[in-house]
Amino acid sequence: MSKYLQFSIFSVFVFLLIILSGTNTLAQFGDENSNPNTVFAILNEPPGANCTYGGSLIASGPDNNGNGLLNFNEVQQSGYVCNGEPGDGIPGPQGPAGPQGPQGVQGV
Repeated sequence: MSKYLQFSIFSVFVFLLIILSGTNTLAQFGDENSNPNTVFAILNEPPGANCTYGGSLIASGPDNNGNGLLNFNEVQQSGYVCNGEPGDGIPGPQGPAGPQGPQGVQGV
């Protein structure tokens, strides 16, 4: 699997977790009939041993105490989504000009 495809799959995974969590970095799954809910936490991972160029730590587990947060003692699974190696900073060539857009409405 190419490096770009791997990055794309992880990007989609992280995007879905963020969308499911709303504006917070916490997502809850379950309903009022299932106890406990499963909660996720997405934390910033600085560059280091786990992610050479930094990234995110994604952790999950049951919300055993019902507080809506993933506490340290509730974490059952975790993994890292790491940033890729920075580019060399050399810009690519100019692409071709796009087609002319439609005429806009004037005097509105």
